[in-house]
Amino acid sequence: MSETFSQQLNQIITLSENILLRLSNEFEQTNNQEEDLNTEELLQWNSERERLIKLTFNEQESENYSKHLPLINKMVALDQQLTQQSAQNKLVLKTSLLKMKKNQKAANTYKKY
Repeated sequence: MSETFSQQLNQIITLSENILLRLSNEFEQTNNQEEDLNTEELLQWNSERERLIKLTFNEQESENYSKHLPLINKMVALDQQLTQQSAQNKLVLKTSLLKMKKNQKAANTYKKY
């Protein structure tokens, strides 16, 4: 069971790294090229990641966690990075949206004249 737990943790870590890399790369491309993000693959990865987390930690007893502490710590660190990246992306998108709204408001004002 311990080997399976380790394998599942490694899968979670791999998915987390892929999501993080994809989020940062595609978000930068979207900002630079004004393209839409392809979110379907990200959603699939995230769903699989969530499923593995539930499966992994529901099956194990807490005594087994100490044996895999380095992997668990890496997973937690990646979760923190994902949260930070998500917050950054949200802030940039919010700022972009506000700029677009201001531009639209100015355009509508000019159209009146």
